[in-house]
Amino acid sequence: MNPFGINLTGGGARGAYQAGVLLALSEILRDLKLTGHENPIRNWCGVSAGSINAVYCSTGIANLHLAARKLVDVWSYLKPEQIYRTDAIAMGMNSIRWVRDLTFGPVFQKKLARSLLNTEPLWELVTDGIEYSKIEKNLTEGLIDGFACSAYSYTQGKTITFLQTKKPVSWNKTRRVSVPTKIQPQHIMASCAIPIVFPSITFEGEAFGDGSFRNTSPISATIHMGSTKILMVGVRGPTERQAHGDVEAPGIAKLAGSILNALFFDTFDIDLERVRHINEIIDALKKDVTTDRSDYTRIDTHVIQPSRDISAIAEAKAKDGLPRTVDYMLNGLGSRHETAELASYILFEPNFTRSLIELGYQDVKVNRARLEAWILGT
Repeated sequence: MNPFGINLTGGGARGAYQAGVLLALSEILRDLKLTGHENPIRNWCGVSAGSINAVYCSTGIANLHLAARKLVDVWSYLKPEQIYRTDAIAMGMNSIRWVRDLTFGPVFQKKLARSLLNTEPLWELVTDGIEYSKIEKNLTEGLIDGFACSAYSYTQGKTITFLQTKKPVSWNKTRRVSVPTKIQPQHIMASCAIPIVFPSITFEGEAFGDGSFRNTSPISATIHMGSTKILMVGVRGPTERQAHGDVEAPGIAKLAGSILNALFFDTFDIDLERVRHINEIIDALKKDVTTDRSDYTRIDTHVIQPSRDISAIAEAKAKDGLPRTVDYMLNGLGSRHETAELASYILFEPNFTRSLIELGYQDVKVNRARLEAWILGT
């Protein structure tokens, strides 16, 4: 069986869906006796919340089912205050910074507003309980071939993919480059720094934002690492929020939600379509294609996406799930319906995340036979 890679997209609190998918996937691999060194998932790639899920699983790959169970527990009991500061003082200071900069901007040379939310608590989540040294250990023992997470460098204006691999892997494209390193919490934090919503992360003389931002080819890292068979786990359904009969001009909340959707999902869909087109060409020619720029080979993909509208779930759960200070902020931006998409990214609350975990788990279970056949190549 050919080894394959897994690509986990971003989406803030929507990442809970992937935890359910990974738990169901681990059960399938266990039942097929594809565990330990027999586990075919060799390359783990993630951006944003997907990088957190990827690092949990890749460090615990020796017992993927146990690692997936721990990941589900993390998402199941997650609270907003574990991701961002929700106290009135922190929220109030953030509001003051925005008002000061937007109202008296020309008066003050130094700008204070950095993001809508303060993510200091998230550092603890991506540090405690994750043994980063196990990535190297698992590489050495042959349990995985590589780990990658991407972030956008505001300094360079490029997507930077941080790599830790068994064999040397590198690329240097116009808008995306690779950096070999030993993965640490700052790399995961950088990958999760949703523009405007979360603050940028600065280290090694550069400021970084979410890995989905301007990432024109999210699947490329997995391919560069040698995967020709890739499991792609998204967090938006194919028909989510297509039309609701809205005729009024969208407010700030609706615009913010649409921008985040474009940030996280549009490139995923476009990149997947590009891979399918390349596959069609290779199938027609019945051979791989080599150009001056790249070598093209057939990429066998399997996509798992939510069967339900996650924004609709967020709209139903947000009423009692958000901290009062955050709910007050969102209410100032629009109605519950208008803020649903934005809320789906920051609703780190058990009532919501458990619903997404169950949805991800059931989506895999319902289509288990098809996924098994893909894994086994039958």
